[in-house]
Amino acid sequence: MIRQSAFSRREILRNSLISAGLVFAASGCSEPQSKPLGLSEERFAILAATSNAMLPGGDGTGALDAGLPRIVVDLLDEWASAQTRTGLVSAIDAIGALHSAGVGFSLADPTTQSRLLETHDIDMMDIEKQGDEGRWYLALKNLLIAGFYHSEIALNRELDWDHDPGGWTPSIPLTRATRVQFWNRG
Repeated sequence: MIRQSAFSRREILRNSLISAGLVFAASGCSEPQSKPLGLSEERFAILAATSNAMLPGGDGTGALDAGLPRIVVDLLDEWASAQTRTGLVSAIDAIGALHSAGVGFSLADPTTQSRLLETHDIDMMDIEKQGDEGRWYLALKNLLIAGFYHSEIALNRELDWDHDPGGWTPSIPLTRATRVQFWNRG
């Protein structure tokens, strides 16, 4: 015997849609979501120049090849808390304030950018002296390095391990007399 449901198909469908609507409405009533940060073009240029100065392409894959600035912006938009965003953006702004001969960091040539960033890096290493500014700089630096080495292009090209870099050459001739004998069979 087939039992009849107390609800018709229309009522089940209607109740499902109402439930889905309630879930959607409830999600809108949670804590207000912060607006995605994004970065201004100027800050993005500073971030790109910083990542390129820290992880230049040269003969291999660099930060720009891996799309590192975009990865960092996505992390700022999707992952970072408001405090983390503010701190990392302040670190980007501090790098942007570096200049040489009247030229700002993002507009300087790569050699000058590397020199400016190296000096800034040395200054920021003394966290106790620099306080929050040093902590956020180191957080940005760690984010850039970790982001690069976790990117697909770096994992596939830069972290390639050659298990046989050229063969094995023994330091002494391998003969029956020099080999380790586990059993003495005469």
